[in-house]
Amino acid sequence: MAFKYEVVELANGIIETLHENKFFEETTFVGETELLQKLKENMQRKWETDGEMLLTDNEFIETCNEVMHESLTDTLGTLLDKEAIEMSIGADGEIYYSANPNFNIDKLLDDDV
Repeated sequence: MAFKYEVVELANGIIETLHENKFFEETTFVGETELLQKLKENMQRKWETDGEMLLTDNEFIETCNEVMHESLTDTLGTLLDKEAIEMSIGADGEIYYSANPNFNIDKLLDDDV
């Protein structure tokens, strides 16, 4: 996707402001690079459909939530793949996660899984 120059500049400015306000330190599962890309995509899409690139507060929050959801899904998937956590389904149909007491923490850094 080719981004409009103004979209890139505005998205970079938003990321810089968030960085200055320690947003990324306080919001662990929203990565700077991932949010920048998602902001550019959503702002470009809005520009193409509405002729406006500025996101509303709700659109910005939705964008952050998209990035956070992807990050949490990746993290949870990795922990399950490496057997660091166990998953079960309760009688009520709820999914429960718990730490694997037999897990070797050194395996978290292995790239094999």
